Amino acid sequence: MQFHSFNLLNIDAHDLLTILEYQQSRGEKITLNHLKNAIAKLKSQRAPLITRFAPSPTGYLHLGHLGHILYLWTIARAVQAQIILRMEDHDQTRCKPKYENAIFDDLKWLGLNWSNQSFQKGVQGSSFRQSDCLEMYAFQIQQLKNQNVIYPCCCSRKQLQDRLAQKPANAFNSELAYDGFCRDKNTTSKNAGLRLTLDRESIAFEDLLMGKLVQNPHEQCGDILIKDRNNNYTYQWAVTLDDLRHQINLVIRGQDLVASTGRQIQMQRILGENLPPHYLHHPILTDSAGLKLSKSTKATSIAERRAAGQSAEAVIGIAAHAFGITDNNSPISVGEVSNLILDKVHEA
Repeated sequence: MQFHSFNLLNIDAHDLLTILEYQQSRGEKITLNHLKNAIAKLKSQRAPLITRFAPSPTGYLHLGHLGHILYLWTIARAVQAQIILRMEDHDQTRCKPKYENAIFDDLKWLGLNWSNQSFQKGVQGSSFRQSDCLEMYAFQIQQLKNQNVIYPCCCSRKQLQDRLAQKPANAFNSELAYDGFCRDKNTTSKNAGLRLTLDRESIAFEDLLMGKLVQNPHEQCGDILIKDRNNNYTYQWAVTLDDLRHQINLVIRGQDLVASTGRQIQMQRILGENLPPHYLHHPILTDSAGLKLSKSTKATSIAERRAAGQSAEAVIGIAAHAFGITDNNSPISVGEVSNLILDKVHEA
């Protein structure tokens, strides 16, 4: 059994039948031995492990999320980690209650449970929903302002693109590294965002599947935006604070987010935490063009599949076959998928 990123090819208008083809991620094969070694390292840790499933309610869950779920729930079960459910609705311009409600419905339909069971559909004022924690984010920003490591920034992405037009492309997914244009301007504009100053330093960490990695966040992204010009806290800021306050010490997520790791570790250090979580970045689902399967590309949602008459086990079976866990896409539950993976890991 080998784990890869997957190519999703639609073959009819309703996307009820799907062919999943393997594509290697970073030119490497993620094998059972990689996963076996990762689980062994995690089991050797003395502290209880806490991980999280943290979807953003900007759309409906799809097969890409389900692939992540298979990784997350299986590894958490293998190492007896708690799974915290968190709603990352920091972007109030795109997140909607209907998407959050659908996420709860999908998880229940798939037969999944999480450790913070008090956080359920319709619960208000939860510490596990980012929009309910705005005062905490603001308090932490004030603390950093007192340390003189935050400054206002009026730059738009278009302005930054124009200034960097003649500079070499960044190697990290063509990300634009902020050039410090507003760092010493002390702007008082009400439309300004906020940036956190990042020192020029290399951040080394070990990914449990990908091995040892070194990143320089200042070269990747420059001083990092933590609050945008629309007054929304950014993903990087909110997720870093949330992982600290929820005591997350195991981060399991897709390889599309590996570039965020160094900067989040650096931000944790600025906030006073010098012991980073364990990281495991797994392959992701891609479409026929090799792009990440996402809500923005109109990937068929789990809710649509349910409405079209597919069972939870049938949808899980498609993903399980894609992972090479099963020989066909016969219906199967998440629990049964975990059993198969862990049995094969044990035999490896």
